[in-house]
Amino acid sequence: MKIQTSKLLFSLGFMLLMGSQAGCVHLQSLSQSTIPSERTQMVRAEAYRFYFLMFNFNNDYVNDMAEQLANQCPKGHVKGVLTKHEGITYFPIIAHATRVEARGYCVAGQ
Repeated sequence: MKIQTSKLLFSLGFMLLMGSQAGCVHLQSLSQSTIPSERTQMVRAEAYRFYFLMFNFNNDYVNDMAEQLANQCPKGHVKGVLTKHEGITYFPIIAHATRVEARGYCVAGQ
């Protein structure tokens, strides 16, 4: 009986510890270019990738972000770009994701 109680307490403690670690978001990188004085139209692009058991075999999901920003500003240039790279842990070791976000301002063509 004593062994079963200690196993049960260990299991409950382990589940509480693991549950408290779920749902964390960590900002891994942040960068910003010079913000233009004429900031009328904000443009935004986001890339997201979910991966299982921490296996990520490529980073191609971020390749089209520059094009996404440029498409939102067809008659100008995107300036003042702020990029954020976030690591998301849904459940430790098992379920993770990465989100990259870029925001900038569309400035009239020069």
